[in-house]
Amino acid sequence: MKRPFTSLTVRALLGQITGLIITAIVGLLILYFGIRAQVYDNIRTSGLAAVEMLENVLKEDPDLIQIDVFIYNNALNLAIQKFVADFPSVTRMSVVDYRLRVVADTDNLQTGDITDQNALIEIMRNPREDVAPLLYTRSGQNYLRVSQAIHGSYDPVRDSDVIGAVSVDMSMSQAERRINIIFFQAATALILLFAFQIGLQYLFLRNSVLTPLRGLMRVAQQIGRGQLDTRAPIDIINELGDMGHAINNMAASLEKQNAERKQAEEKLRESEERFKGAFDFSAIGMSLVSLDGRWLGVNPALCQIVGYSEKELLTKTFQEITHPDDLETDLAYVRQILAGEILAYKMEKRYFHKSGHVVWVLLSVSLVRDIQNQPLYFV
Repeated sequence: MKRPFTSLTVRALLGQITGLIITAIVGLLILYFGIRAQVYDNIRTSGLAAVEMLENVLKEDPDLIQIDVFIYNNALNLAIQKFVADFPSVTRMSVVDYRLRVVADTDNLQTGDITDQNALIEIMRNPREDVAPLLYTRSGQNYLRVSQAIHGSYDPVRDSDVIGAVSVDMSMSQAERRINIIFFQAATALILLFAFQIGLQYLFLRNSVLTPLRGLMRVAQQIGRGQLDTRAPIDIINELGDMGHAINNMAASLEKQNAERKQAEEKLRESEERFKGAFDFSAIGMSLVSLDGRWLGVNPALCQIVGYSEKELLTKTFQEITHPDDLETDLAYVRQILAGEILAYKMEKRYFHKSGHVVWVLLSVSLVRDIQNQPLYFV
């Protein structure tokens, strides 16, 4: 079954496109998560800045949160409302005291209740300067929550300087839109860059590889059809140029061999014609005899000696017309010459004429061998 032809340029481009697509996908994923992490970090930093500002306010006026009996503190609530207004990404801010009671909340939903925010409870039980932000979803929107302990004066009764904790919720909607816009712009630029690179690669492969390669292929086809004087034009210095030189050298070598072969054939034809002329017009009888004694070729002089026509002799063997008393001697010489013990032999022998009478001849025999020294026929 014949395999379909596929251009090398197409195959090379397909390989490159596959590699570029894989590279683009990996690069875009890395870019996306990198942008996402950077934006999240910026939002987290913004939330921590709001927490730090609130902590400074509470340090300046610790009575806003340090009270023995919970009383709704409108001043603190107004303060966190201002922080939310100053930080557009912040959607909610909650403050709890060391008793885990909400003393201020921009949502005004849980003020005075025990907080249900696990992060704040964990901070109060095990105060730390830095707590991992929490990413959660509410009403189909993503939010990032940053929680941190608020430090004040040391309380020997509780053996702690933690006076409360603050939780800041920030909407991720705007950030995610920004991530998507940046990612789309980067992906578009990358796709355009890859498309431009693929176009350049195609032009390079077509002009530098495919076109010269097709030229070399046409030259090789012409040489294969016997046009040995065809030569490949070589105007480039690279592997294809070396291939062109190799094709030209091969064509020159084949052309020389072809000329030498024609000369040898002409000499062989002239030699055969001379031999045939000498064979046919010789005054003495000549023949070509196979190894088993069949006549392969006879000249008119031999036909006249034995009285048979050429056609008749070619159906016989020399054994059939040799006198019985001379046959064994003749065959003994044949065995010796075949064994390489002698190169030729001569003997007087008798043939039976077609008319029946005996004809005396002087026989001279030699063996023709091939280039491997294997016997071919007798002369």
